[in-house]
Amino acid sequence: MRGHNLIFRTQSSVFIGTLIALLCCYPVGASAVTECDRQAGHSLDPDKVVAGISRSGMDLVAAEKACREAVEEYPAHARSNYQLGRVLYYQGRGKESLPFLTVAADAGYPQALFVLGFIQTIDDQLPIDYCEAARLWQQSAALDHPWTTVYLPWEYLKGNFKNCDITLSEADIARFEQFAIKNIPYGDSEGRIEALQSLMQERAATDATE
Repeated sequence: MRGHNLIFRTQSSVFIGTLIALLCCYPVGASAVTECDRQAGHSLDPDKVVAGISRSGMDLVAAEKACREAVEEYPAHARSNYQLGRVLYYQGRGKESLPFLTVAADAGYPQALFVLGFIQTIDDQLPIDYCEAARLWQQSAALDHPWTTVYLPWEYLKGNFKNCDITLSEADIARFEQFAIKNIPYGDSEGRIEALQSLMQERAATDATE
């Protein structure tokens, strides 16, 4: 009986150790490169581990297969969940993409927080929800996600967050602008930083006349 108990305790220890390794010790955004990364990594993701691939360059079927396999192996892995959500959204399956983007966003993955907010500000596959976008973008901005520092103040100055629980001071907006300038290559901006600056100038002119 004593030997049986020892074997049981040993087996239990191995099981617990394996469980801890699976659930705790594999970071939600771990840097090990997977086939999902190769097939669906985004070039503008600050936490990417490969160069990234454009939407037009993706093999969506192969990317979905690779990312589903990655998520099945590590269900809590944030980057794989984000990339699977990206693949599904590109296939016009916005509702299917939400659970995976949400897992990644809830884990604090900056790109997922940004994208999950972004797709709720455009009239595409999901209902527009500016307040949810504002909530998500405040989190990704706090994590220094470069594109958030353009879109958050831009939508704010356009008045789209007027009914939401968010207030940005002039200092906040100026800080976001400077962060974006320093962290987004000029060619990648495609005029978005300039559009933000234009709104900032309009606001300054309006404030000066009041």
